[in-house]
Amino acid sequence: MMYSCDEKDCCGPADPDLFIFGTYYGKCVGSQCVTIYKIENEKLYEETTDVIPYQDFLNGRFEQLSDSKYKIAKELIQKVPALLLNENKHVYGCPDCGDWGGVYFEIKTGTLHKSWLIDMMNTDLPAELIP
Repeated sequence: MMYSCDEKDCCGPADPDLFIFGTYYGKCVGSQCVTIYKIENEKLYEETTDVIPYQDFLNGRFEQLSDSKYKIAKELIQKVPALLLNENKHVYGCPDCGDWGGVYFEIKTGTLHKSWLIDMMNTDLPAELIP
């Protein structure tokens, strides 16, 4: 797999087929509790059903957002820590266990398809994931 930068602690694939990212809070009411986006085919989409991503891969309903928002969001791909791509671990910490939320990432590039649930309480996370 080719990465888009030389820094040892980053980066995501240069041009993934699919990149889904966002945050979720289980004990929460309203549309702000789950905020998840998908980048696919150089377009940005927002997940509209507010499904909490507890399974391996998110199967949601997405609506396309503006090109200007896509240009901002695509920069996040380069900030995915290499640690995630290089390990087989799916869950880091205890996401949303104490009502502090979780982060969801999913990447698909060719035959590589991985997802992660990451604790927002960074006391139990590897140092590479905290930033």
